[in-house]
Amino acid sequence: MTANKRGSYAEMAHIKGDRTRRKAVPCPMDLHDLKSHALTHFCIDPSTVRFHHRGAHEMTDHSHTKNLQNYDVIVVHGKKKKGVPFQGTSTNQSTYVKHQLEPRSAPPTPARSKSQPFLGNSSYRSDYPGHQPEARPPVTPRQAPASMPFTGTSTYQSNFPRHQLEARPKFQPPSRSRSLPFQGSSTYATNFKGHPIEARTPAPPTPTPRSRPFEGTSTYASNFTEKPIEPRAAPAPTPRARSLPFQGSSTYRSNFPGHQPERRQAAPSREPPV
Repeated sequence: MTANKRGSYAEMAHIKGDRTRRKAVPCPMDLHDLKSHALTHFCIDPSTVRFHHRGAHEMTDHSHTKNLQNYDVIVVHGKKKKGVPFQGTSTNQSTYVKHQLEPRSAPPTPARSKSQPFLGNSSYRSDYPGHQPEARPPVTPRQAPASMPFTGTSTYQSNFPRHQLEARPKFQPPSRSRSLPFQGSSTYATNFKGHPIEARTPAPPTPTPRSRPFEGTSTYASNFTEKPIEPRAAPAPTPRARSLPFQGSSTYRSNFPGHQPERRQAAPSREPPV
């Protein structure tokens, strides 16, 4: 179907179809009519076909077709039929029509001429003419001079002359003096003199008092005195009312009263043709 001024889809649309595959059909009277149009234009399995009005509300009852207006969009979707070949024409086939190609003749091969030598003069040859190299006399090897010892003085030897080292006397460890006992008095010995320890007499055992019962009154006993509990009489059983049958009328009975079906007359038997 084609679009109208209020838009192809509703604001709460959750499913959209392919605009290039839209089909304009008359306004269907019920779901059977709408399903017939869908199966005619689309290769869909009839058991899986579903309809969504403007991509939002699914159409499941015949009364939903009363909300359709002219140029409304109904999204049709379902599973493709199995084993049914596609018999339509795609946009690629209609736009790019296949043409028969004419066979092309092979181009004739040109005759190849024989390569002849170049007899002219190039700029390289005129700028750089060839010259005959002159023969050079052989070179005689030089004799190496005999190696002589070095008898001079270097700057290192003149700046850093070698000096004779004087012999150092052998180290003799000093003799140790014998350790003598300490016969003086320290500040600890003068400040903290030792005193004889006096023997202590054992303390007499403390007698344990005997536990006596509590004869006073606590705040709990004075504030919360025990009171006698009076026995309660058992409550009388409540008589249960008998369940009475419902004699009123419900909204279902008032809206859908029962009708007696009319008996149909039996059709007269037809005689077989002779």
